[in-house]
Amino acid sequence: MKNILVLVILFTSVVSFGQSKVRYNGLNKAAPVDYEIGLKGYANFYFAKYKTIDDGAAESNDNASESVGTGLGFYSHFKFSEHVGIQTELNVHFRKGYSKSSRQYDLDSAHVVYKEDLSNYSTVSIEIPVYLKFHWEFTPIHRGHWKTKSQLGVLFGPRLVLNPSSKRELSRSTITRLYDETSQSIENNITATTKYNTSASFGFSLGVDYELWNGFTVHAAYYRGLTTHVRKSNGFKALDNRIEIGIGYRFN
Repeated sequence: MKNILVLVILFTSVVSFGQSKVRYNGLNKAAPVDYEIGLKGYANFYFAKYKTIDDGAAESNDNASESVGTGLGFYSHFKFSEHVGIQTELNVHFRKGYSKSSRQYDLDSAHVVYKEDLSNYSTVSIEIPVYLKFHWEFTPIHRGHWKTKSQLGVLFGPRLVLNPSSKRELSRSTITRLYDETSQSIENNITATTKYNTSASFGFSLGVDYELWNGFTVHAAYYRGLTTHVRKSNGFKALDNRIEIGIGYRFN
């Protein structure tokens, strides 16, 4: 993990300071000609894929629901050529939701235990995408004048997701049936022995953006996790599956 972060920092440093040409307008008065930086914010719509892990239960079921998430960060875009570049991002992302896990254990013909866990969670993550970006510049007419620095971009590449902070509230209902007698135990606000999310996950993104001459940008992306972002100790694993829509501002 440390090696990945070091590589990201080194890459950003080389891109930032490796160019000799300088432009002297906008907020970035020392930004290289082929280098752009900006801010971005977005909303996330989740469709995660959940898969139950076999733990010997006779019956099992897992489902979850997440609220619309939000993210905020900055990006840097270095153009290798007229139409190809690399865009790196550093985003802080917030998500929350709940998951429900049900298990039935048939210990023998007379002894059955049914457990149901409900987790309410919130997570703050740091996301680091590295995109290969194809871009095409346009010079549209606005109020009778030609405007440069407008461009359409198509980008795709890997994304590293770190989860340094995750809060979780766990409630559990346990029903035990032994012969003709049934008992129920309900526990609320249980201290979870493990965090809800894994410390890191990895996936792949595909997106488009459009940047106007005045620096305003709009963007949309699809992200699919390739590794689970939920700890398997919860009884299931989940692959991130979401659509991101947002706006941003290019400084130079």
